[in-house]
Formats: sequence, C-alpha cells, structure tokens
Amino acid sequence: MGRLLRDEGGFSVTVAASILLLVLSLFYVSYQSIEIPAFCKEVEKQSLTVLEEDVVNLVSNLKELVGDNTPKAVHLHLGDVYPSVPFFSTPNGFSGSVYTYPARVKINNVNITSVTSREQANPYNTLEITGSNIIISPKYNFLNAPDIVIEYGVVAVGKGSNYMPLYGKLIDNSTIFIPLFNGNLSVGGVISYELTLYPKSAGGSGVYITNESSSNITIELDSRLPLDFWRKVVPEWVSVTEDNGTVKLSLPKGRTYRLIMGVASLNEWSGRLPPDYLYRVSPVSQSSPCGLVVQVRDVLNNPVPLSNVTFSVLSGSVTLKTVDDRGNLVSSSSLTVKSNEMGFASVTAESSGLGLVKANLTDRSALQPYEVVFIVS
Repeated sequence: MGRLLRDEGGFSVTVAASILLLVLSLFYVSYQSIEIPAFCKEVEKQSLTVLEEDVVNLVSNLKELVGDNTPKAVHLHLGDVYPSVPFFSTPNGFSGSVYTYPARVKINNVNITSVTSREQANPYNTLEITGSNIIISPKYNFLNAPDIVIEYGVVAVGKGSNYMPLYGKLIDNSTIFIPLFNGNLSVGGVISYELTLYPKSAGGSGVYITNESSSNITIELDSRLPLDFWRKVVPEWVSVTEDNGTVKLSLPKGRTYRLIMGVASLNEWSGRLPPDYLYRVSPVSQSSPCGLVVQVRDVLNNPVPLSNVTFSVLSGSVTLKTVDDRGNLVSSSSLTVKSNEMGFASVTAESSGLGLVKANLTDRSALQPYEVVFIVS
C-alpha cells in the first residue's frame, strides 16, 4: 500500500505528471519570452508602415494646401494596442511623439517674374522666411523604430547621421517646391493625433526665378538632416554644401526655374502672412472705361485676402468707381477697396483724357507703402 502507484510498465504516474508539467512550463516561458516579443515586434512593424503612410499623406496634403488654399485634416497613427493572446501576457501598447523645431529658407540672387506675363513680380532679389519642421519619434517596446522627419516638404527616415529619403523632392526638373509649417507642436505619449493644417501663405501659382547677377542662385536651408541626405534628394547638377547646420544648394546660372513656396499653420487659424507687395494684373496703359486690377501678395508671392488697397488719381480728369458692401455704386478720385479671397482688388476708371492712377498698398509689413501706377486715356 505504501508503494508509489505505477502503470503497467512500472513508471510512476506522479513522475510523468511532473515531467509533463515541466515541459509545459518550459514551453510557456519560452513562448512568453521569445514568441510574444516577436509577435509584438511584428505589430509594431505594421504600425510603423501605417505611420509612414500617414506622414506621406500629411506632406501630400501640405502641398495640396499650398496650391488650393484650403485647410486639410490629417491623422497620425503614432502607436497601437497589442492584440491579446490567450493565456499569455502582452504589454498594454505603444505610442509616439510629435514636435517641431525651427526652419529657415533664404534664396539669394534671384530675379522674380510672373508665370503668366513674365513681367517682374517681386521687387526683391532675396527671399527669406522662417517656420517649423516636424519630427515624429515612435516609442516602441520591441522595435528600434527610426524617427520620421519632415523638412521643406521632404520626408526622411532614420536616426543620428543616417537618414534615407521616404517621400518628396525639393527640386524636380526645373520646379522648386518649398512648403513650410508655421507654429509649434509638442505632443508625447499618445497613440493617435489629429492635425489640421490652415493656409497661412498659399493659393499662388508660383513665380519664375533667374539669377540676378553673374553668380548662381543659392538656397539656404537650416536643417538637422545630414549633408549626404540632401545630396540624395536633389538633382546631380545642384551643388550641395553644408556649414554649421545650414545646407546650401547652388543652382546653375543661365536657367529659368519655377519657384513655388507656401506656409501651413499647425495651430488654430492664425491669419495670413502680411501683405508685402502689389502685382499689376491689368495692363499698365488702357483706354477709358477700363478696369484697374492688382493682386496683393505676401513675401512668398501668394495672394493675401482682405488687404486695403487705395486707388487714387495722380493727374488728369479720371473718375474711379466701385460697388460698396451694400451694393451701392461709389465714385471718387480716391477709393479704398479690400482684396478678395484670391488677393485681387479693382476699380473701374473713366477718363476724358490722359490720366495717371496710383494703387497704394498701405497696410504692408514694411515701413513704406507699396505703389504701382496705371495710365488711363
């Protein structure tokens, strides 16, 4: 009676049960320590693919906003929750962070003309604008995920000094497309993030630029991305150098480039870039009666709505006419009108002889007003 129970082969049932329990325990520990991390890592890989697609969609929306001048909503899947595995333990989930850092673009030695008339559009030979770039940093538990960086419409993936292009071109043939963000973000430890982009400088068709002097056009970019990355995303005929965090692109002279720039605000609607200059849309010399049309533009050559433009008669017997907000016809030798959504401001001019009319942008960002003159005969 005191003997251990044995099966027909004389093997102890208790020993067999102990061995089976040991095997199951080893299997459980092995699966928990090897297979579950591998499973979770695969979930993170899939999440990273989705996040990269989200970032590409974000930049695509940024470029669309610069063109169509309308807000865009995007969603970033920064993390996820691990699916449950019966009888095994998985972490709660993983997340990511989004934050901004300063951006600056300076384009030197340019002569700027309109894409429609090829007349001078912008009176300056240097363009400079500041804004923000974005870095998205996944915080995964098992995968050593790279950062995703958005600089000037180009998406980079990597860490440290090793980044590879994911999407976007700064220069495509002879078109230069440089979008920026405006505002600050600092979001961490979230699984998803909704972001709305608002147009701050957008809606223009770009301008043509050529070298102003015998020197090359240069584009300076404040960048955290390494020099070899920029050499991968611009054509071979562009010279790329770097000095203390500023990447310098030198464009061959004697060529005409189309430059498109714009800014999207990351915060709630914060208004437009201030008006900078007037572009004469209607011909400089016309016969009476005629429409005098200008477009209010910002420093990036995009239209600015709701800006005050004053048309005034400098000489001659000229009468200016417009319709006010109540639909009444107003006539005077000096009229102030607001630019519409596309930055256009206009009056009708009637003259019995030769006259001069000035369009004056008084609420520009610079200290002095900006003026253009029309001839009416």
